[in-house]
Amino acid sequence: MLYPSDAMADPMTYETSGDTFELIKYGNKKKNNVSFTVFSTYEFSKDTKYTETQLYLLSS
Repeated sequence: MLYPSDAMADPMTYETSGDTFELIKYGNKKKNNVSFTVFSTYEFSKDTKYTETQLYLLSS
């Protein structure tokens, strides 16, 4: 995944569980009066094999 060059990861919110789960939080504060925070969750489980259903839910 590509991250903005000015993004800063927050080590206090990083979580992982082997090869099945990872949570990353990154963001930046008050650059040009705009702040952003992104939570990215990567999960591999029996439910993640239903790609079409997950894409539909995401786009809805």
